[in-house]
Amino acid sequence: MNKKIETAIKYYKLCTKLKDTIRTGPIVWNAKRERIESVAEPIYGTQMLALSIYYQLGYKLDIMKVIFMLAIHELEEIEIGDLAFYEITKEEKLIKGKKATDYILKDFLGKDEVSALLDEYNERKTDEAIFAYHCDKLECDIQMKLYD
Repeated sequence: MNKKIETAIKYYKLCTKLKDTIRTGPIVWNAKRERIESVAEPIYGTQMLALSIYYQLGYKLDIMKVIFMLAIHELEEIEIGDLAFYEITKEEKLIKGKKATDYILKDFLGKDEVSALLDEYNERKTDEAIFAYHCDKLECDIQMKLYD
């Protein structure tokens, strides 16, 4: 098999681990639900929420950049899991997350672009990163209300 195809499939297989990683937040908050969602599911939900807010409120942002950030912002959880806020400090999570994503992306040809977008998301200094971050938090809040 072509090395580039092998790398693409390896990256995809790593990412699909998020489908089997259960979110800790609903468990910590004692959500009353038979099935708790995986880490992969709110990635989709957050992207749909971002699109909805973007178009309904007419924000002037690079929405494709936002969608891309939201697609990759949980990559670290492939390696470190979905850590609850009380398990690790924000600073420790950033360090562990960076190491994890560097490992995940080590053979990926788009690693520089993806890594730069993750850094931008984590630094929250651009309008797109701030918007993406708030959509992620809002999606979680809405989902917790839907659980109840």
